[in-house]
Amino acid sequence: GPRVVDSPVQTADVWETMIGMAGIKAKDWVRFGMDLRPQLLGDEFEGAGQGGSASGDGVRGGSGGGVGGADDVGGDPSSRFVYTEGGFLYPNEIANEADMCLAGCPRGLYCPRGRQVAQPNGNNGCPRFSMIRNSTHKLVYRPTGNSELYDLTSDPRELHNLYYYTADGDGD
Repeated sequence: GPRVVDSPVQTADVWETMIGMAGIKAKDWVRFGMDLRPQLLGDEFEGAGQGGSASGDGVRGGSGGGVGGADDVGGDPSSRFVYTEGGFLYPNEIANEADMCLAGCPRGLYCPRGRQVAQPNGNNGCPRFSMIRNSTHKLVYRPTGNSELYDLTSDPRELHNLYYYTADGDGD
């Protein structure tokens, strides 16, 4: 039946899961997805970290979880890191999601947080970012500023940005 999987997942996992479900023998190269069939079938940990393999079978292998992947942490997908990036560093007329969001468009890709931080200097376009997270922390880096760091255990709604705080608790 319906369930919630707490382990971090990423788009690359869709590929690994689909080729695994189709029984396709994948090429023997390093991939960064993880086969999610165990989570889909209700067993969160059995077989975790076995996708994206160097062995090429799409199910077993050594490089499975990507950076900090489940294979690197003993097969526990809740300790896995996932990564994404996107946007443009400079204004771009094609990437207008931030403008749509700022105008209140409900389909803007960066709503509602985009209303707060998307290109605060007024430039058009979708701000450049990189994000890495695991089940306990999330880091969003933006080269133009407004980066974010959250302790997801104590702040699951991401209300307290820790990025600009020093070890003694003072913010910049």
